[in-house]
Amino acid sequence: MTKSRHVLSPAFNSDPDTNANKGIALMLVLWVLALLSVIVGEFCRTTRTEIAVTKNFIEDGEAYYMAYAGFNQAIAGLIEEQNKPSSPKDTDDETAEAPVWRINAHIPEFSYANGGVRIEIENTSGKININQVENRKLLEILFGGSDLDENEIAVIVDSILDWRDKDSLHRLHGAEDDFYQSLPEPYKCRNGDFLSVNELRWVRGVTDEVFRAVKDLIIVFPEEEADENKTSKKETININAASSKMIALLPGITESMVTDIMNYRKEKDFRTSNELVEIIGTDAYSQCNAFISVEMSPYYTIVSEGIVNESNFKRGIRALIEIEPDKQTQFSIIEWTDKFYRFADN
Repeated sequence: MTKSRHVLSPAFNSDPDTNANKGIALMLVLWVLALLSVIVGEFCRTTRTEIAVTKNFIEDGEAYYMAYAGFNQAIAGLIEEQNKPSSPKDTDDETAEAPVWRINAHIPEFSYANGGVRIEIENTSGKININQVENRKLLEILFGGSDLDENEIAVIVDSILDWRDKDSLHRLHGAEDDFYQSLPEPYKCRNGDFLSVNELRWVRGVTDEVFRAVKDLIIVFPEEEADENKTSKKETININAASSKMIALLPGITESMVTDIMNYRKEKDFRTSNELVEIIGTDAYSQCNAFISVEMSPYYTIVSEGIVNESNFKRGIRALIEIEPDKQTQFSIIEWTDKFYRFADN
């Protein structure tokens, strides 16, 4: 009988422990590969994020410094406009060149570097300085658009005057420390100038709704001294600098008149009373004449917004400046709001 001989393959190992170890090693290799894949994927994601953050940082800086450049260009333009020889106010010269840097009017966006710049300029002569105004009627006009009755308006007006004066005697409808100290959360009457627009919230009768209605129509910083031969600027509103909301509060002015006034200002400013009479008529003019002027204040609010091309990144700055009347080549920054964001189109 012939015996068959069987030879075991070198790859075959009858030891079960050795085979198990090889399986474990394979699993470990697979887990390591999976872990490396996760690490590489996270690294790629982090890199993309850092690239996006860096791009945003660069665009943020570009937008900000475009806004800053626009701010300086606006100041230079305002100073240049003020130093131009002015024509007499009673002239009817229709060919007079309209100023490039219009107050409370549309200023076309202009290109700058890798984007564009939008600028808005306000003159504070179009607002009411509640630290300076003494004319009760002007304060009554201010709050007349807040759906308040005469008594509620009288309370606010008297309380504003009491808040500003330095004594502790309240007016008929006003309030002093005795009223404010009796509130659930007591505080003292200022007995001095308002330090900010928001401080008006503390005055008796001024609700959140009333404050929202007037906050964009008032200022609180000291105005220039009025010429003794003129009507004080703090007692009038500049028809060329006032917002449509402010103009609508003036006595005798209708909604259609506001539209006509703003349309006129798109082309040029009012220089004489006759020009305004032609727009609103003699009856309306006689009612509002005591509260309006065309005199500018040396204080301007400039908002400059930088916009990066092919991006929704916008950055802006807002500043309140004074161009000194006697030194019109110099200016002072009164307030500065840095990193003022304005992402919405407006």
